[in-house]
Amino acid sequence: QQLLMALDVQPSRIYIDLASLSASGVWRASLVVLLCMLVLTVFYCFSLGASKRPKGAGGSVGLLRNRNALRSSSVIVALVVLVPTLITLYRNYSMLSTVGYGARVTGAAGQVHGIANACGILSELMPYALLGILVTKKEGEKWPIVALLGYIFLYMMTGSRTTGFILLVTTAVVWFALFSKDTKNRQLLKIVIGGVAIAGLFSFVSLLRGALEPSQAGGSLADLLVGNNVFIESLAEAGQTFVVLGSVVEHCPAEVPFGNGATYFSGITYVLPNGLTGNYYESIDSVDELFSPFVTQYSGVGSSFIAEAYYNFGYGSLAVMAIYGIILGRLQSAFDRAIERKNYGAIFAIASSFAIISFCVRSDVRTFLRTFVWSVSPILLLNWLLCSKEEEFELSAKSLRDIGGITAPGDNRIN
Repeated sequence: QQLLMALDVQPSRIYIDLASLSASGVWRASLVVLLCMLVLTVFYCFSLGASKRPKGAGGSVGLLRNRNALRSSSVIVALVVLVPTLITLYRNYSMLSTVGYGARVTGAAGQVHGIANACGILSELMPYALLGILVTKKEGEKWPIVALLGYIFLYMMTGSRTTGFILLVTTAVVWFALFSKDTKNRQLLKIVIGGVAIAGLFSFVSLLRGALEPSQAGGSLADLLVGNNVFIESLAEAGQTFVVLGSVVEHCPAEVPFGNGATYFSGITYVLPNGLTGNYYESIDSVDELFSPFVTQYSGVGSSFIAEAYYNFGYGSLAVMAIYGIILGRLQSAFDRAIERKNYGAIFAIASSFAIISFCVRSDVRTFLRTFVWSVSPILLLNWLLCSKEEEFELSAKSLRDIGGITAPGDNRIN
């Protein structure tokens, strides 16, 4: 976008030069981005190299049980939350076409809490249940991919794009890591093609959302598609995210004091139900809430983990980026080892972590722990319970054999 500005090619939907940012603010925000990404990448590579371990011996019968247990756990959770998920998707789509996306996300009509939001809470488990089914996909199976892509399509129809985009990216990561037999060059080509397709899909959903907004009455989806180029729309979306970061750099701490780690601490307390913490999480404003007045009329401005780090510590955010880089490097190494050893529980946990982390490109990280604990841990806990039951069966079968050479029913495996 800065290149477009330098060439004096500035479509009206490119937001990088909004009036809320000064020229110096644009360049200072750009410097913050470059420094943060540089530090994160250096420490990621350092941590990745330090975490290299000798290759394991491969899978075992116990790890195969882990795969079967994870498949069963994921299917059970998906079936339990299927109806609540469909109800939530239908409700969100209906609200999109009546009150609009902004009102659905931030208005009183869309703010449902407690037992009244039971369907919404349960529906948050669905994407991770589908991800667990994908991780344990057997050779030749097609339905896990169809189910996940179908959910992504329905979710995007409600106007929410970021989660759908992240699930698509996570699906690609899992596919290339576990199932793809292509060479690295072919994988790279498919990633580039897929990236262009996803960018177009992301923009298409934005246009669809605009067509369904009540404020767009009189226009049609065809009008919007003809009048906008999906690639310009993609650049516009990226520019809007940059403007949020630029607003943080521009107005913090002169107008908005540094947070000094408040959002990170609130993220730790957010793991607990709000009733146990006196709604402490709600008392700490997010970056979206604090800086939305500089950008838009409602709080869904789409910040980022960099914006959150700068809001809390200024240029001290570089230390936060170093920590992030180390964490990401360790996760990548653990993911590689889990694949080598066919540890499907670990593969699922790390893939789910990646999906949540990726969301922080357009949000803050303070929701990470709560999302993992409340949406991923139930599947992991059920997986552990099923593995424990099978382990008890194995111990019982072994005891029978040791006592009198008796073979347990159905136990004809080689030890």
